[in-house]
Amino acid sequence: MPFDDHDGAAERCPICGQDDCGMDTMCIHSPPGTAVVFLDDNGYDAEREEAAKILTKGQRYEVRDVDVDSWYSNVILEGVPGSFNTVMFGRSTS
Repeated sequence: MPFDDHDGAAERCPICGQDDCGMDTMCIHSPPGTAVVFLDDNGYDAEREEAAKILTKGQRYEVRDVDVDSWYSNVILEGVPGSFNTVMFGRSTS
């Protein structure tokens, strides 16, 4: 769902500037150093189960890189082995 500034106009993503970048998950255009939060939600069950073995729900992590494909995107986190489906992460509010 796009941002909504309550007057019906879509607001632009503060990270990528696009107006179709939803606030429910992390922006796939997040540069290195961007803080994200593990939601332990969305994605496939097996992906979440594997991620939950390493990550803590609600904890902030730092983006090292994002690999965007045409149908799928993975985030690589600083200091954490592996990569994870970006839909399992939200934007950090702090």
